Amino acid sequence: MHERLIFRLLGELKVHPEFAQVLYERVYAPRLGFMTQFVERAEARGELRQKLDPLFIGSLLVGPLLYYKIVTQVLPASQPLNTVLEQIVDVVLAALGPPT
Repeated sequence: MHERLIFRLLGELKVHPEFAQVLYERVYAPRLGFMTQFVERAEARGELRQKLDPLFIGSLLVGPLLYYKIVTQVLPASQPLNTVLEQIVDVVLAALGPPT
């Protein structure tokens, strides 16, 4: 049910820009702040390449998840959500890790 609500809300953002502002302030901005801190700490520990854009990393993590949620609305899920999440994180971290 939540998925349908989220997709309807996203569809209304162009028509109702005030929704976009509220969504940014209440949902995206706090998460972007968290992602920024996460990236900075991981870079400081040498776990990620330097000077990565936190918004880009967030997009790499969330994009495949949204795609999975869309596809599983019409097709059966091939794997449990937790497995998909682990795979997404593993692939993104491997791709963004420090150069070898």
